[in-house]
Amino acid sequence: MLIVEALIGAAQLAVANSNRLIEDLQGIKVTWLPLLSGLRSDAVAGRILDLALQQPVLSAAVVVDQTGGSMPSVLDSRPPIPTVSALSRAFLGEAPEPARGHFR
Repeated sequence: MLIVEALIGAAQLAVANSNRLIEDLQGIKVTWLPLLSGLRSDAVAGRILDLALQQPVLSAAVVVDQTGGSMPSVLDSRPPIPTVSALSRAFLGEAPEPARGHFR
């Protein structure tokens, strides 16, 4: 019976952690949206935000595949894409800063 109780406790903890992660990611998205406010409505960078929240590691090829953008638009853009350090700052309650340089 102890094993079953441990499994139930672990499952409940996993659900609670998943709910917290969802809330954290939604909060991060709200924090990052102002960084994208000046972009054209069809800009690839606008689609990268949702992708970055779904997938922890992005490459130019993944961004092209998942957003439908072209490789030149991904490589040549200089969007204010949040970086891993921005994600870390968001979890610490600090405002994100735009990334510098090309997305490569």
